[in-house]
Amino acid sequence: MFKKTALAMAAIFGFVAAPLSAQEATQTNTVSIQSEQQNIYNKSAQQLIKGATKEALKNLRQEELAKIIKEAAEVVQLTRQALLLLAQNQVEKALSVLQKAETLMAKLLKEYQVKRVPVDVAIIEFNGVTDLKVAQKLNKQVKELVSKNDFVDARFILALLRDEIDITTTYMPLAAYAEAIKFAKQLLQANKVQAAILVLQSALNTLEVETVIVPKPILEAQMLVSYAKQLFRVKPDIATKLLERAKYDIELAKALGYVSSEKDIEPLIEEINALEEAIKNGAATTEEQFNQLQQNIQKFKENNIKVQTQ
Repeated sequence: MFKKTALAMAAIFGFVAAPLSAQEATQTNTVSIQSEQQNIYNKSAQQLIKGATKEALKNLRQEELAKIIKEAAEVVQLTRQALLLLAQNQVEKALSVLQKAETLMAKLLKEYQVKRVPVDVAIIEFNGVTDLKVAQKLNKQVKELVSKNDFVDARFILALLRDEIDITTTYMPLAAYAEAIKFAKQLLQANKVQAAILVLQSALNTLEVETVIVPKPILEAQMLVSYAKQLFRVKPDIATKLLERAKYDIELAKALGYVSSEKDIEPLIEEINALEEAIKNGAATTEEQFNQLQQNIQKFKENNIKVQTQ
């Protein structure tokens, strides 16, 4: 029996992202990238490795914030405001709020030729095992426990193997939401307050929630490859150490259960090995190999994220 008292649960912390305009997020991201490019040349390999996940998470957060459609998020807030006003029997003020929401929806339908747009995002980080040997040991133990139908103890180990970023995005279905706002306004104009309330509540219920699970080791590996690409000409030894750690992270992602099998990581490992050799020999194709690796590690990340819809 696996001893529960010997386990330390993974530290969990989260934050809900406050909406920013796309322009603000882009400007912030540009300044951040320029600052980071200046800083990496003054850091050791260990310092870069230690801060890679934090930097990757910061960039990820900015990217997700930039996707939020400000006007759509405002419409959701206006819907809730209208419901609050109707609960207080302030019908005329609710009508005014819905008029503003309807105008914004017309603008959204004209500007965005898509079925849905993001209106909110929350990002939660789960900190699990980061030692490869420990992860491999726990991986083996959890499989043995599951084979014995011991799901209780297995759950404790699985919690330790959870090292990821969960991105939960709320989407608005544009056409359906626009119709609901329009219909609710018509009902209020006809003095059918309770019916309008039901329609607005139904509109909020059409919001779709989707969670994307991104393995942190893969995020870190991706950031380290980016650092190594910037450093290989001036600090080839540090670039090589960063690539070694990237290989470690890819192996760790598999041990944590985010990658199905060894054959899924072998091509990337071999590609990094070849890149290390190119750096060592000063090959003219090194930058081209870096570009190809970055493309492949992006595909690797996309293939190994999980999407859950509520």
